[in-house]
Amino acid sequence: MKTSRGGGEQENLDSVKTDISVLTEREAKQLLSAWKIPVVNEIQVQDISAVTEAAERLGFPVVIKGVGKTLLHKTEKGIVFVNISDIETLTKAATRISNNAG
Repeated sequence: MKTSRGGGEQENLDSVKTDISVLTEREAKQLLSAWKIPVVNEIQVQDISAVTEAAERLGFPVVIKGVGKTLLHKTEKGIVFVNISDIETLTKAATRISNNAG
C-alpha cells in the first residue's frame, strides 16, 4: 500500500520523471493529482508488520497490492487483493503478496 496526495501543481509536475516510457502507479497518481484529478488515499509500507497499522489508519475495507518497478502485471502475478474487511484476511493477503512478488 502507498500514500501520496500532492501539494502545489508545479511541485508535483516537477517530481514526475519525463525520460521514462512507463510510469509507476505512484508516478501516475502524482501526475493525476497535479492536474487536480482525484486519486485514492494510499499508504506504502515496506514489510508485513506495517500493513495492519496502515489499514487501520485508512479504514476498512482496503485494497492491498504489491509494488515495484518490475511489477507491471500485478493481477496476473496474484498480488492484488480487493475489498479486504478484516485484519486476518489482510495479513493472509500480505503474506501471499510477499511470497508471489518474487
